[in-house]
Amino acid sequence: MIVSIVMLRDEADILPVWLRHMTALCDQIFAVDHLSSDGSSETLNRFIEAGLPIRSWRMDEPGYWQSAVTTELARFAFQSGAEWVLPLDVDEFLDIESKENLRALLDQQMEPLAFWRWRHAVPSEESLATGNIDWSSPQLLANPNPAPGNGGKVVLHRSVYHKLPGFRLGSGNHLLHGAPFAKAIRGDALGTLWHLPVRSRKQILRKLHRDLASHTNAQSTTLPELGGVALLKAQLLGACLIMAAGLFAD
Repeated sequence: MIVSIVMLRDEADILPVWLRHMTALCDQIFAVDHLSSDGSSETLNRFIEAGLPIRSWRMDEPGYWQSAVTTELARFAFQSGAEWVLPLDVDEFLDIESKENLRALLDQQMEPLAFWRWRHAVPSEESLATGNIDWSSPQLLANPNPAPGNGGKVVLHRSVYHKLPGFRLGSGNHLLHGAPFAKAIRGDALGTLWHLPVRSRKQILRKLHRDLASHTNAQSTTLPELGGVALLKAQLLGACLIMAAGLFAD
């Protein structure tokens, strides 16, 4: 069984597209809705009521909990029978044509840990409005090269759960820690993961403001890597205040 896990907040603009994409590729989706107030909760419920293979939980505790929550989701997925767990965000899409192709790719994977390598893209207004994102079409203003520094998301086989019971998914699910606060590791690249972090001026500014507030409220849940992440997002927010106005004319 292939299970995708996700922690989301206020992703109503892209959540329906992502849910259709991932339910076509995976056997189950386990989702934690963290403080959404934009209709994301209602979207999740509609898809569940329609009979799609999604389980969701609501979390109302403020702070930056992604590492702790996705780690527990991964463990729960393996306890529920998952062979592979794919931790993703709602703005990430696998460059895979079908569930059969994904299964074949994972069956060929020799190591219990791998990762999808990012390619950043900005979807056109039309593609978001219609919900029809075609990766082969020039609808996307895409970077032709993978993200620098091997950026991406890890993929876990169930043997990780059995051999490293103390594992922890790092902030952003980019790396795996074999034990709490141990050296982070990742496997070889499996393929492309399209990353759509910027979809409108309003959306990216709201996201950066919200994420910085979550880091500030992390308190006892602070992880070693969060200091660098918070600094990066503060820098991104400053840059976006200048650039987003030129990219989007809301």
